[in-house]
Amino acid sequence: MIAGSLAKSLDHVYSMESIVLLPLGFLGGVFYSVRQLPPAWGVLSHLDPVFWLVQVERIGFLGQGDVGAGWALLVVWALAAALSAWSAAMFATGRLKP
Repeated sequence: MIAGSLAKSLDHVYSMESIVLLPLGFLGGVFYSVRQLPPAWGVLSHLDPVFWLVQVERIGFLGQGDVGAGWALLVVWALAAALSAWSAAMFATGRLKP
């Protein structure tokens, strides 16, 4: 919703995916354990929202992850609440129409 409201055309949505989401996915540990990264990149990975989504999935499927299940779920729920509030605020201000 938010990306769609910020974009002027469908090409802008696709460019947001390529420029923002794709690097976040690679940095989030989709294909590797973040424990293998150097310390500076590990800290940067923990700031990545995709990292927390990947950890929830990894814990759900494999039973283990780079962080605890409680922390991963707490961060994912907080991100979902924040993005939902942002989207609701955009609807309330009239930027988005239902």
